[in-house]
Amino acid sequence: MEIETNKVKHDVYVGNQIGQKLEGAFHIGYALKYENLKYYILKLWPFPNVTYYLSMNRDSSDKFTIFTKKVENESGEHFQNPVGYAVLRGDLKEYLEINMRLPKQKVYMSIYPSN
Repeated sequence: MEIETNKVKHDVYVGNQIGQKLEGAFHIGYALKYENLKYYILKLWPFPNVTYYLSMNRDSSDKFTIFTKKVENESGEHFQNPVGYAVLRGDLKEYLEINMRLPKQKVYMSIYPSN
């Protein structure tokens, strides 16, 4: 698979949601969205050897699933080993809320690119 150099980077944080804002945001990683891919590549600094794949659910435009395994074959790319989910919440408009088995803390991805 050839990856284009056109990519968008989104910062990932942990923090406390207070109303419609994220308070005490601490930068813990990033998500990359390449122009030719339909998913995000998520890297979290506490887990440097793990690559996560954030893929939008087929039946929803505001829900995502997080996987740790990507399989490529003749029919395309498929993801396996779901480890969490993410949702665009109406009350937190600037972030995608990510819920994973580890850490047991909510993680937030900025919907606005940092580059």
